[in-house]
Amino acid sequence: MAAVATVSALALVCATTEQRPPIDPPTRSDPVELTAAIVESPTTVGVADSDVMRTGSIEEVDRHLDLLQSIGVQNVRVGISWYATQSSANSDFVWTSTDYVIEEAYRRGMGVLGVLHETPAWAGRPPLAGMPDPAAFGAFAGAVAERYQGKVSALEVWNEPNGRIFLDPLDPAGYTAMLRAAYTAIKAHDDLDDPDDDITVIAGGLGSGRTVPGVSINPVDYLQGMYAAGAHGYFDALAFHPYQRDIPFSQGESERNSPILQLRAIRELMRLNGDGELKVWASEYGLSTAPFNPLLPLQYNSLRKQARFIADFLSNWQNEEGTGPMFIYSTIDLNSASFNSEKNFGLFYSDGTPKPAVKVIVDFLNGADLDLPRRNLFDEVKAILDGTLRFGGAVIRGAVDVLAGVTIGLVSGIASVASWVLGDTWLVNTPRAVLTAVVHLIADGVTGTVNRIGDAISHALGIERPGPGTNRTSTGAAIVESPTAADAMPGSGEPDEPGTLRHDAAETRVTEAVDRQAVAVEPARTEPETTDTHSLAPESPESELADVDPSEQPAGPAELPADLGAEELEESEGQPAENESETNTSDDVDADDVDADVDGGVDADDVDAGPTPSAATAHGSDAPAPIGAH
Repeated sequence: MAAVATVSALALVCATTEQRPPIDPPTRSDPVELTAAIVESPTTVGVADSDVMRTGSIEEVDRHLDLLQSIGVQNVRVGISWYATQSSANSDFVWTSTDYVIEEAYRRGMGVLGVLHETPAWAGRPPLAGMPDPAAFGAFAGAVAERYQGKVSALEVWNEPNGRIFLDPLDPAGYTAMLRAAYTAIKAHDDLDDPDDDITVIAGGLGSGRTVPGVSINPVDYLQGMYAAGAHGYFDALAFHPYQRDIPFSQGESERNSPILQLRAIRELMRLNGDGELKVWASEYGLSTAPFNPLLPLQYNSLRKQARFIADFLSNWQNEEGTGPMFIYSTIDLNSASFNSEKNFGLFYSDGTPKPAVKVIVDFLNGADLDLPRRNLFDEVKAILDGTLRFGGAVIRGAVDVLAGVTIGLVSGIASVASWVLGDTWLVNTPRAVLTAVVHLIADGVTGTVNRIGDAISHALGIERPGPGTNRTSTGAAIVESPTAADAMPGSGEPDEPGTLRHDAAETRVTEAVDRQAVAVEPARTEPETTDTHSLAPESPESELADVDPSEQPAGPAELPADLGAEELEESEGQPAENESETNTSDDVDADDVDADVDGGVDADDVDAGPTPSAATAHGSDAPAPIGAH
């Protein structure tokens, strides 16, 4: 078993090629109005970008916001980590990276929804998810409101508290105490002379899904517990994450515990408790497009499926009573070549190439019909074959590397013993060098043959394989804007020089270990993890600070290319899927997702030719809907 695990791990590392559709990024055709307020309408569209605070460089922050504005998105949901902001109970708050993101969004006229989340180690156990003392949390919430009043439109109190991975223990009453403390502290900073500047306090961020004892509580029961603990009067709106990987949002009326039915139950519960006039915001929704993984074939989602699900959601969320703004998760893949689905929820590949879902959002914002590309069965089957071929080749290459390493290790060990007995002579060194060279030669020969066979088959199928996208899995990196003592990280000693990056206390990204598609996970089935979703090392250790001119406004969006039609999108579809930390709430595959014509039980409408797979998080799979601000 250990050998199999080692080979599988190596295979995931080696399988880093991906197929990208040649799509030019579409942009809105009408001028974008610059406004820092989020309009509380069910047709308002934003993007939940949990990674923008953790990019580690000003350039990456600018790239995320530039991409959003290029397609007409003017609202962004970002995480404001308490863990990364206050290292001890008596330390000052450190706002460096948070300041830059919020100030830059404000300069661009973007509406900001901030998520107050992640417990410092000193405030609760386990770190990031431990339920804190309400008074301490309220002090943090008040400090955020005081600092960003007028620049943040709304603050969401925690992320998916109904999932234990994000708030431990599972306790609606305990969360309600946090909510009441945060609401009181935030509202203390309201401007009585300018109510339009007041911050909207949003409760919940509740993930969809079933109740799994010790893991999650379904959102309806959790909200009932909140009301029983006195939540009424302590929030201005409720957030819900209607993730479901099996079927589109609008088609869940006949499926028990579907997000659409849970939404209706939530609305009825709000009405019965005197909150019928408040709105429900969808502060996260999306679908991962990780490459096809033969080991987890039912977790594969094609580019077309992502576009289809998002189109369905944009069109039908507004038809439900009492709904507010929608936020699609997320902007950019963390690593498009990864089998980890949690790293592949982006609207853009990690290199900035747009996916077909980008055109869906642009068309929706422009008021156009949301037409999707026609099904091309050949291209879809081709995607499965390509993904299987690449995965198989990676496994073989990994096995060869392991065997070569073991053999060379044995040779070196024997040579070391011989040297100890005979001395360091040519009788020992020459055979060791020859055997090592022979092993490398054989390994290179096998690997080269496997690569040539794969390339030949890919060429025959008409598949091209660009290099993998950038892998950015940094966490807690703070952008140091000045070397002043006030901005120095607590306990870091001398302040850093301007333009350098400094990391907050090493955080274990628990929020990137659960599926994004459902808050509750079916206990009946446990899918093996394929990659490590808790990487803490950013790939870019340094970044030069860019001078920002506050008077400089972003250029207006370009026209949507006239030649970007359905056929081009259809030809460009070719990426397999992976699960970000997705934990499916259901292992059943909807009839719409199964096609007898496609071998392996994968729906032809859900297969594209494309990238390589990843792992999942509690935010976006059929498992607990993204429980957490990624």
